[in-house]
Amino acid sequence: MGLVLSAVGCEEAKESKEPSKKSQPKAEKSVPKEPERKEEPAEEAQKPSGPPTLADTEGYKQWLKFNREPIEGRTHGLTDIYVNQDRDVIAPHGILKFPFPDGTIIVKEILSNDWVSIMRKVEGADPAHDDWEWIEYDAEGSVIGKDASCWGCHAQAEDTDWVFTDLEKSE
Repeated sequence: MGLVLSAVGCEEAKESKEPSKKSQPKAEKSVPKEPERKEEPAEEAQKPSGPPTLADTEGYKQWLKFNREPIEGRTHGLTDIYVNQDRDVIAPHGILKFPFPDGTIIVKEILSNDWVSIMRKVEGADPAHDDWEWIEYDAEGSVIGKDASCWGCHAQAEDTDWVFTDLEKSE
């Protein structure tokens, strides 16, 4: 414990064994500052990066199905089409609302060969194509087409947010 001097009024300085908080000079410590951390809002989900994967579609057969019966596709034969959104979100009052929301995933299951085509909407991913990403997998899980190989056909449906299929009315 160090020597602490205190002066009150005109009295002489007295020695004290008790440290006085008021009279002690504050020692400057050279402590390195931690860099400021930018806190991400907890509720904001991280945006996916890279092309859609089969893992992104896990459980898709429990999603909302566009069609009751298989649809004859323009280039793929018989298909079933699923979306990861609720009917109330994408079709309020029973009518599809465009554009689809960010985070929408549409799965086209191609029944004739067990291929899967995926469209995923990610804000900022591809503004020229309304932020849709496309990829197609064969039955073994190999990529057989993506993005540009899908744009040409889907450009015909640009007015309906690049989606051809209409949502059938619920039963």
